[in-house]
Amino acid sequence: MLVLLKNSNITFLDLSLGAAILFFGISVIICTFLVIRRILKNYIKNKDLKEIHNFEAGVNRILASHANDISDAQFNIENKPVFNEVILRYFRMLDGEPAKTLKSIIEFLDFEPHIRTSTQSGTVGRRMEAMQILSYLDTQSSLVTIHEGLSSSKKYIRLTAARCLTRRKARIFLDDIVSSIDFAFPADPQILADILYRFGSSVTPQLETYIQDTPSNNVKAACLEALVLLMPPQTSLDLSQLMDNPDEHVRAATVSFSEVTSHRSKEDILFKGLSDSATKVKIRASKIAYKTKRTDTISLLFKLTQDPLLWVRYWSIKAIWNSGRQGRKLVETIAKGDDAAGLMARGVSLEDSYVPQRQAS
Repeated sequence: MLVLLKNSNITFLDLSLGAAILFFGISVIICTFLVIRRILKNYIKNKDLKEIHNFEAGVNRILASHANDISDAQFNIENKPVFNEVILRYFRMLDGEPAKTLKSIIEFLDFEPHIRTSTQSGTVGRRMEAMQILSYLDTQSSLVTIHEGLSSSKKYIRLTAARCLTRRKARIFLDDIVSSIDFAFPADPQILADILYRFGSSVTPQLETYIQDTPSNNVKAACLEALVLLMPPQTSLDLSQLMDNPDEHVRAATVSFSEVTSHRSKEDILFKGLSDSATKVKIRASKIAYKTKRTDTISLLFKLTQDPLLWVRYWSIKAIWNSGRQGRKLVETIAKGDDAAGLMARGVSLEDSYVPQRQAS
C-alpha cells in the first residue's frame, strides 16, 4: 500500500508540473498577442493622426488664402473614414464663404459617396456623425440619404435624420418626420416639438392641421408644444375641446398655448387647467398663474395648496404669493397652520423675501 501511495504522489506532481507549464505557455502566448495588438493599434492610430493633421493643414491653407483653386497635391488621402469627425467639426465652426469653400473641397475630393456609405455601416455614433455632415451639403443625393435615415431601426438615427432635415429646411418631408419620430418616441412629445419648432412659423398651419386630424395624442401634444414656442398671434383651434382630451400631455400643452395666442374659446382655459385631475396639468397651470399674476385664480390655487403632491402645493402657493398684496396676506395666513400647506407656505414666504435681499447685496 505504501508503494501505491508513493507512485500516486509522483503522478500528481507530474500532472501539476505539466499544468503549470501549460498555463505558463498560454500566458506567454496571450501576452504576446496583446503586445502585438497594442503595437498595431498604436501604429494605426498614429498613422490616422498624421493623415488628419495633413488634411487639416491642407484645409487651413486653402481657407487662409481664400483660394478657389483646390489642388489634389495639397491633400494626402488614404483613409477617408478618419476625416468625418474633422469635417463635421469644421462645418460647425465655419459659416459663409469659408463653409462654401469646405463644400468645394469635399466635392473636389469626391468625399460625398464615402460619407453617404458611412451612414449605413459602423457604430450608431459614426452613422449619426456622417448624417450630420450631409445636412451641411446642398446636393439632392445627400438629402435623399438623410431622408432614408427616418426609416432606420435605430431611434437615435431617426432623430438625427429629422434634425438634419430641419437644417436643410426640407418641409416636403414633414409628414415623414412626424410619423417617424412619433414611432420612435411615442411617449415624449417634447422631442418632436423641438424638431417642429426648428422649421419656424411657416409650419403653423400644418401643425394646426395635425392637431385637428391626427389620431396620435403624442403628435397633438408635440404640435401644441411647438406652437407654444412659435407663439402665433391667433389660432382657429378649439382649445376647449382639446382640454377634454384624455391625454394629460395634450391638456398641459393646451393650457400653455392658451396664454400665448388669441383664441375663440368661451371657457377660461387656465381655470380648466387649475381644476384638472392630472398632476402635470395642475403644475403647468400653476406656473402660468405665477407668471400672469391673475388674482381671479386665487380661489382655485388655494384648493391646490391641499394637494397631496409637494410640487403642486409649491407652485400653487408661489402663484398666490406672486399675485399681489392680497395673495401675500393669504400665504401668510396659510403659513400659520401646522399642516403640509403651512410648512410649504412658510418656505415660500422665506424664499421670496430672501431673493430681493440677496440681489440687493
